[in-house]
Amino acid sequence: MKKGVRALALLVIVAVLVTGFTGCTGAKANDKASANTKKILRIAAAFDFKSAMEGKTLVYENLVKSDMAGNFSGWLAEKYDISDDGLTYTFHLKKGVKFHDGSDFNADTAKLSLEYACNNTAVLGKSVSSIEVVDDSTLKVVLGTYLASFLNTLSSTSAPMICGADLEPVGDPKGKLTGFIGTGAFYFNEATYEKSVKAELTRFDDYWGGASKLDGVEWLYIADPTAMVVALESDEVDMIGIAEHHSSIPYVQIAELKSKGYTVETDETGRYQVIEYNCSKAPFDDVNVRMALNLAVDRELMVKTLFEDITKASNVITAPWFVLGPDKVDKNYYKYDQNRAKKLLDEAGWIDSNGDGIREKNGEQLELKLVVPQGEANADTVSVYLQSELQKIGAKIDVLTLESSAASDMKKAGDYNMYVHHSGNMPSIPGGIGIGDKYYSTNKDWAYSYHSAELDGMIDAAFTEPNTESRNNKIDTLWTYLHTQAPCMPLYSVLKLVACNPRVTGYEVGSNMFDMSNVRLLDMDMSK
Repeated sequence: MKKGVRALALLVIVAVLVTGFTGCTGAKANDKASANTKKILRIAAAFDFKSAMEGKTLVYENLVKSDMAGNFSGWLAEKYDISDDGLTYTFHLKKGVKFHDGSDFNADTAKLSLEYACNNTAVLGKSVSSIEVVDDSTLKVVLGTYLASFLNTLSSTSAPMICGADLEPVGDPKGKLTGFIGTGAFYFNEATYEKSVKAELTRFDDYWGGASKLDGVEWLYIADPTAMVVALESDEVDMIGIAEHHSSIPYVQIAELKSKGYTVETDETGRYQVIEYNCSKAPFDDVNVRMALNLAVDRELMVKTLFEDITKASNVITAPWFVLGPDKVDKNYYKYDQNRAKKLLDEAGWIDSNGDGIREKNGEQLELKLVVPQGEANADTVSVYLQSELQKIGAKIDVLTLESSAASDMKKAGDYNMYVHHSGNMPSIPGGIGIGDKYYSTNKDWAYSYHSAELDGMIDAAFTEPNTESRNNKIDTLWTYLHTQAPCMPLYSVLKLVACNPRVTGYEVGSNMFDMSNVRLLDMDMSK
């Protein structure tokens, strides 16, 4: 379906729903589905397939994988050994694994893949000293300096196992990756791909873990969360919410979807909804202002009134239960206290001198631009709530909702005061505290987040420390320091919400929020 026609169809559906038509429910038989016996799972996705990290986990696989908390296990490497000094990793690879083009996955291709990753991921390029093929199924990687986040990076979309035929020039790890040949349960059909419209994937019958019961997957681009729900209810898609690393289903829709017979799964991932501050310019270059806004928002009331306690409020930057999480910080540090918030703003020089309800300093009003990327479900209601809460302490919030790429451009240009986003989770370093991550000064994606030479030094010291106890102590100190700087405003836990037609069975949440590889375990009853 062409993009324009598709958009028009969705608008018609929404109009019909508004005028009273409830749409077909999950339990209602669908003539089109019954007539088609091929099991093609139609997934709504807020991002184009080629730009989505989640989609890559259908096609590519890694040597290792991370669970939600940050524990690692083998994947294409059946097991791995780590030397006592933490500098040498020996990977024992699965045998009999094939790429989608029929070529073999072995130590040579694993070496090529890691060399490509080193050339395109700064932290790997600086840390890896050598990569050696021991034999056809054994690979040895030696680090020049210890790197605590090495396995995190290997389990991420930064280091997939790729096919040399996809590189240009062919087999050159310094070349450009031009295709999508992986070892995963589905292969990508380039010929039918339409950017920001759809992507089609077909079952890989020679998959080492056993061929999927699905014949294929259709990835349908639908950016708007409400339109996703409409598409599910109108039987245009079979599944929503699985293809995003944020909640793309409005929380207020959960009860209604369940009442209509849809299966709805909710899983906590450790990712928190946060408001990012532009710390490079006034007023957020002042820690008192950052802290004041954090104290001014009643998060408990927010989740109770807006989300009916479906999720949990957060007063820390990211989940304490992560292996490298902030479990030692003061959980009440950002506890709601508007009187203290007002006092901090007074001390920072922001005063309402003319009685109009908005504070000012040096002739400038405390008027803040809050950028909201489209596709962040619940962000519209949260933005209104923040406007109300922050107005009480004399701050005016202007909400600007933009298509996600346009919002990202504004973020990269520093054209914002506040930005709706989410904290990091596995397989990334929790909360963005790793070398090169959000709170590291060289990070270009978050160039206007909180950065300091002191923080860089703390991150370097923690993640290059081979002794586990010492490293954990340094990370605890790092978290305490960052917490007191109030670099962002944490709000609530982002649940992984997935809703599907009851014809779809066997859903299991992935090993982490980005992981969609369990789609291969799904089945479909096409009679429903």
